[in-house]
Amino acid sequence: MFMKKICFVCWLMTMLSWRVAAQQELSPNAFLLEPYRYNSACSGFETGLHLSLAYTNLWMGVDNAPQEISLAMHQLVTEKNFSVGGVLSCERSGLTKRMECEIAGTYRFLVVDDVWLSLNVGGGVRCLGKDFSLLRQDGDPYFERQSDREVVPRFRMGAWLRLADKSYMTFSVKGVGLGHMNQFGHKQSTHFYWSAEKSFPWRTRYRWVLSGMVYTAIHSPFAFLMAPSLRSDDRWELGISYQTGGNLTPFAKFSLKNHFLLACSYTTCLGRSLGVGASSSFAVMLAVRVEGRD
Repeated sequence: MFMKKICFVCWLMTMLSWRVAAQQELSPNAFLLEPYRYNSACSGFETGLHLSLAYTNLWMGVDNAPQEISLAMHQLVTEKNFSVGGVLSCERSGLTKRMECEIAGTYRFLVVDDVWLSLNVGGGVRCLGKDFSLLRQDGDPYFERQSDREVVPRFRMGAWLRLADKSYMTFSVKGVGLGHMNQFGHKQSTHFYWSAEKSFPWRTRYRWVLSGMVYTAIHSPFAFLMAPSLRSDDRWELGISYQTGGNLTPFAKFSLKNHFLLACSYTTCLGRSLGVGASSSFAVMLAVRVEGRD
């Protein structure tokens, strides 16, 4: 009965947002470092205040390549089984500048013994602009007529089912609405994500972990990433992911007493369409968890 309710919630959330058109996001591998950016429902399981700062540099070695910095914050109020948080991200790619600010609320409840379901909804704004001064075309009437900024609303919602062994299954969607075309001639991104993780104990202190994610948008093909890793008592984790298109991403996480987390990844493309230097990317994240006083 409980599983039927969970399946219905995921189906309903998919149907409510299925008509949206968009491109894929730049780096889904960031899910391995900071899942909160993709599904805020993950905030319903650990106590304390969580802060994370992440930096991503795509296409290393290419002039004006995309670079992004993001700040995420969320906190669980255990007595209320409710958490609140938000994400602030800034990206620059060539002429394009993007800033997003979103807040979200999450409620969790116990399904059966040691099995929790967390539901999330949130929203914010996206500011998209272009800096035509980089073209050095002063006085050109074409560029004088171009608008350099647009602000559109954002939304996000998600579900996160965590099992007794901390394995999970999730669904989330985040975007801007029904097929919005911005004034620069591009449809704003709205994306759908399905992810899961399963761990397998190995010896006393170690466990193998298998993570995966499928993501898509309307008029975009389905894509996936698969990431096996080895984890040691939540102190460190080493793994590698493979993403659709031939992207290979080694990643590492180091934790100190579950209060500090340093994570990094390096992505390279195995395909021949781009050179390795042009298609490589790097991401690093620093996270802090502050326990509240009893």
